[in-house]
Amino acid sequence: MNMTPTDVVKSLFEVTGDKNDVLLNNDLKDIYQENRDVFDNFQHLKKILLGMGAEKYHKIHRGLKGLRRRWENGEEEVEDI
Repeated sequence: MNMTPTDVVKSLFEVTGDKNDVLLNNDLKDIYQENRDVFDNFQHLKKILLGMGAEKYHKIHRGLKGLRRRWENGEEEVEDI
C-alpha cells in the first residue's frame, strides 16, 4: 500500500495542541532520516506538521510544539524541556 506523506505523518505523530509537547529539530531530523524516501526534504515534513496544527517552537532550541511522536507500541514520547 502506498502511503502519502500526510498519511505517514499521521501515523508517526499526534497533534495535541499542548504547548508543553515539544519535539526538537534534532529529533524531527532523526525521524526524517528514517522516512526520507517519503518526503521531498526536511522542510516538507515540517510543513505538513505545521499544516496539521503544530506550532513553531523557539526557546533555547528550535523545533515544533503541540505534537507528540507515536510509537509502534502505542505509547507516546513526551520530552520535558
